[in-house]
Amino acid sequence: MSAALDLSGLMSDPDFAQTFTRKPRTMALANEGLATTTMGTSVSLLGVIEPAKQADLLILPEGTRLVDLVAISTAGDVQIGGQASTADLLVVDGVTYKALHVEDFRDLAGYIRVLAQRIPT
Repeated sequence: MSAALDLSGLMSDPDFAQTFTRKPRTMALANEGLATTTMGTSVSLLGVIEPAKQADLLILPEGTRLVDLVAISTAGDVQIGGQASTADLLVVDGVTYKALHVEDFRDLAGYIRVLAQRIPT
């Protein structure tokens, strides 16, 4: 049996973590068949935010634009989309990012790691 290292405490340590906002989005089809996006309730989360490393880029699909990426480690919940939703928007220091990839380490270490790309304004 291997021992798991719980790193979730670092996600709230003011020496490492900072506050960011998660803006969930849902998708619906109108009568005309057009998709509409609705913003959910914004949630404030704590996490460790750093520039994405070269190894992080290998996880993303080929052809993904590989500029303005950040890696966010948080104990909170972030979604990259599904059948009824689209990727969450993450606002860090007034800059908006779109979640591209989530690695779930909650069972082993108590956090998730999100790769997010800056959305041009």
